[in-house]
Amino acid sequence: LARLGLPVDYERRFDAQAQAGIAVDKKRRGSTIRFVLVPTPGETRFMEITPADIASHLARRPGAKA
Repeated sequence: LARLGLPVDYERRFDAQAQAGIAVDKKRRGSTIRFVLVPTPGETRFMEITPADIASHLARRPGAKA
């Protein structure tokens, strides 16, 4: 992504304001949000995940700030 000039600094971008926006996301159903994932070209999957799980997953990424 960086080679294409796209943002890769999710720690700065996934701040408290972004997390608050997830709380009112139109794809939210109860306590989860539905994401469409593309594991391989031509394949799609739906995944239901909580905002807390998103933050937890991002915190475990290499180079993430604790």
